[in-house]
Amino acid sequence: MQISSGQHLSFCLNVFALDDLEKIFAVLANECQSIKSQVSEKQPMGLGLWLSAQVADELQDEEKLKSLQVQLTKFDFYVFTLNIFPYGNFHESPVKEKVYYPDWGDQKRLDYTCKAAEILAKLCPDEYGTMSTVPVTFGKELPLEAVDTIRQCSQYLQALESRTGVKIELAFEPEPDCYLETCDEALRFFEELRSQLTKGEMEYLGVCLDTCHSALQYEDPIENLEKYVNAAVKVSKVQISAAPVIMCGSDSDKEILRPFAEPVYLHQTRVKDSEGLVTFYKDLPEALLNGDAGEWRCHFHIPLHFTGNGVLQSTNKDLSRSFFALAQKHCRHFETETYTYFVLPNASESVSDSISQELMWVKERL
Repeated sequence: MQISSGQHLSFCLNVFALDDLEKIFAVLANECQSIKSQVSEKQPMGLGLWLSAQVADELQDEEKLKSLQVQLTKFDFYVFTLNIFPYGNFHESPVKEKVYYPDWGDQKRLDYTCKAAEILAKLCPDEYGTMSTVPVTFGKELPLEAVDTIRQCSQYLQALESRTGVKIELAFEPEPDCYLETCDEALRFFEELRSQLTKGEMEYLGVCLDTCHSALQYEDPIENLEKYVNAAVKVSKVQISAAPVIMCGSDSDKEILRPFAEPVYLHQTRVKDSEGLVTFYKDLPEALLNGDAGEWRCHFHIPLHFTGNGVLQSTNKDLSRSFFALAQKHCRHFETETYTYFVLPNASESVSDSISQELMWVKERL
């Protein structure tokens, strides 16, 4: 939905298994309609659409793209941003670190991104759209071809704007244990890009600030925003999300997080001891086996409106009105992203009600 002139808020549809166009149509007609009736009944509602590579291929057919446009218009939706982080299956079978591949060293990632940009240019309601993407690769080794592949993508987006009048920005999303993990790593990478790309090519590149991911690094989201702004790095999109937090003093405390150790997604975990030393674990089961006393934070997107339950708390406390005020000065696209709803322990609300509550939680703070 439009929250001010040129600024939009929605949720990311990667919470749903959108394997093909028919599944997108079904979700638009059902869950999305239910959400819209609760949060944007009298005005058009923007969507953060997830397109898998398969669906992006499907939508290269003009008739199928027109059919999507018809469905969006029918239900009073519009698309202003895409999530093109997950390339393939994002539900059911174990995803884990496979979600980061193909990475930016692979031609498949470039082809997928360019196809998605063409689609977004035809769907977005104004002359500006954003797409969030993988943080280059998983791990700390830069793929040999990554910078050149990113350059080719930027050149494609530049040509797309010349051809259509629509500017699409590609937003790299820092995430735990990836090449871009922290704000400082993202800043260093953008300096490297600036040394190899033209100023015009850099105009189409930015970051997606995911507040769950920054919380895993014990980063202050306000400080991150200020760093990006001071370094002239575009904050193309903010994904508003939260992570579970517990203070572990015993093995019984750790057991509170065990239901979050599900097999589909990678749940990187950080444990901060009483002296401030942070131990990194690639996944929650490893942390449960080896982690010691301290503050535990886990990469598991939990509903924003969860206020805490005894030992279990949330990093949503970092998302203050001051954060949102600063974010609105420097970013136009906002998206909630609790994609883990269907593996969330003891979920008591329907997915539509939970997403609606999240959006209302954000609107109250804007």
